Amino acid sequence: MDDKQNNSPDLSSSPTPPSRKGNRTLSVFLAMLAVVIAATSFSYYAGQRAGLEQGKTEGEKSIEDKYETKVKEVIAFIPGIISEDQEVKTITGQMKSQDADKITFEAEKPAKSILELNDMATFTATLNSETTIVDSQTTFAAPEADKTAPLIKTDEQKVALSDLKEGDVLTFSSDSDIYGQTSFVATKVVLNTNDGFPKPTN
Repeated sequence: MDDKQNNSPDLSSSPTPPSRKGNRTLSVFLAMLAVVIAATSFSYYAGQRAGLEQGKTEGEKSIEDKYETKVKEVIAFIPGIISEDQEVKTITGQMKSQDADKITFEAEKPAKSILELNDMATFTATLNSETTIVDSQTTFAAPEADKTAPLIKTDEQKVALSDLKEGDVLTFSSDSDIYGQTSFVATKVVLNTNDGFPKPTN
């Protein structure tokens, strides 16, 4: 009787059925596949988002560049505004006073933007031994027989500093950039006797 009981099979140590092994393997595979798909989807989404952000940034910069270009093109056609990269070497204003080597005058500041237009300031031009002072007169005459445009002529005569008086319209030239400056050394001072309007000749 005991021999029969000892010879009975041990069900607790029986091998796992093949169907359970296959299910477990399939579950592991599906889990790994899900992880791979999730990681790939995240990478794709992150890449798409980064690409959109970069495209948005580049697009905004492109629009800003085009806007600035258009603004500069429009400003270039506004009288009285000079380009940003242009130096200012001449300025015209009305004399207020003068002494041995300086002339004080009032003029509009050179403008490189709309906000700087019609901004008046007081300037001081320093004179030295190389500064020339001239009286400029522009005249025009009837055109010659073979020409259609009138003859315009500008004559310059040297004058002394003492010949200048308050209220005279003067044009100052300088070797340095005058923009942003209220004092400079003048290389030439031109007295505009007729304010730039040509006078007819007899």
